[in-house]
Amino acid sequence: MNRDKFNTPPEELSDNDYRIDVISPLSNLESIGKYTFFEIFYYKEKISELTAKFSDVEFKSSFLRNQLKLQLESCIDSYFLEQYPDAIAKISQIIEEISLEIPDQIKQIAAGEIKEKTSLKTLDDSIKWLRSYFCEPLRGKRNKSLSEYEQQLKELQTCDKLMDLVRVHRNISGSMSGLQGRLKQVRMQVLT
Repeated sequence: MNRDKFNTPPEELSDNDYRIDVISPLSNLESIGKYTFFEIFYYKEKISELTAKFSDVEFKSSFLRNQLKLQLESCIDSYFLEQYPDAIAKISQIIEEISLEIPDQIKQIAAGEIKEKTSLKTLDDSIKWLRSYFCEPLRGKRNKSLSEYEQQLKELQTCDKLMDLVRVHRNISGSMSGLQGRLKQVRMQVLT
């Protein structure tokens, strides 16, 4: 609801004064105490703001062009439903798709100053490229004597490390969910 309408009686509100968001039911009553619905609304609003900033970006990836907002919202739903491996897998997929776009964008902005090829196929390839040809050289300068493109992109100097962290969490989460399944099987065998 618009802040200036908080004290307005409901019958006096117009459709433009509020928005109705349908959220997934939480998995159990303990979740209601653990999380507030305000957090869900906050993150959903942040997703709208973030995706609006990308509205004029021409992604090569059809996934990013067509599914970014939906996947981010699905990730938030998974998190609040306490499906953490699913949330990590979804955010990893988004990060992987973005990681494959970033080197090409950097090369375009660098306008020929980076010659190395960017035909990358995996998150690992992208992390290695970013580390070797952009992030490490930029971090090595310690924000001194930066070229024009480096000055423009200096906030990205740790993106390789952030992407690598997401990759590690994705891999751990995937192996843990498989382990949890095996532990359930063992418990069932012990009980029977």
